[in-house]
Order: sequence, then structure tokens, then C-alpha cells
Amino acid sequence: RHKIAATVGQRHHDSDDTEQHQVRKGHCLWLSLLPDASYLRASLPVHWTEETVRNARSTSLEVAVDVAFFTRAEAVDDLVESLVESPYYLHKEENGASTVASDREELRALAQRALDLVQ
Repeated sequence: RHKIAATVGQRHHDSDDTEQHQVRKGHCLWLSLLPDASYLRASLPVHWTEETVRNARSTSLEVAVDVAFFTRAEAVDDLVESLVESPYYLHKEENGASTVASDREELRALAQRALDLVQ
């Protein structure tokens, strides 16, 4: 995990402005091809309400959703911690006070989105 963050950070650091612009342009194009986040989340049972899962009347589905929920929570925590511990992680500062807590929430949302995409 740290190796990936370090590689991305080093790649960003080593590239010139023109190359960074091309990379950003490529990232924007790639992101535009991804499904809408709200539709994607709605299609994944791990995000369904308990009532919806219960109404499906499938014990297998309920167990699978519970397992996925807790496994995902651990994965998100690991991703967030790895990103925060990365030497390339820069947290915002507001009025001299660190906003690591809000940064973690943003990182948590990004990790959730990433996991939605790979499921």
C-alpha cells in the first residue's frame, strides 16, 4: 500500500508541467468513463438499507451483505491509514489547525468509491 502511494507521489514529483497536464487530462477522461456514483452504489447490495435486504427474504443475501459490509470497513480503514502515513500525504491546514479529521472523511469517501468501482 505504501509502495503504491510512494510510486504515484514520486511520479508526480518527477514529471514536468506539460507531462502533469497530460496526466491530469488523461485522469479526467478516464473518470468521465466511470459509471455515475449514485447509480453504482444503488446497484451494490452492501449499500442497500437493512429493510431492503430483509425484504428480499434471502438469508444468503443477508449474510453476504453483512460480511461485505464489515470486510469493506476494514479495507477502507486500511486504505485511509496507508494514505495518511504516506510521505506524499499533505493534509490541509486552516487557521494553523490541522484538518486531518475532515481529510480522513474525504479519504474514506474516496476509498468507498474506489471499492465500489472494483466490486
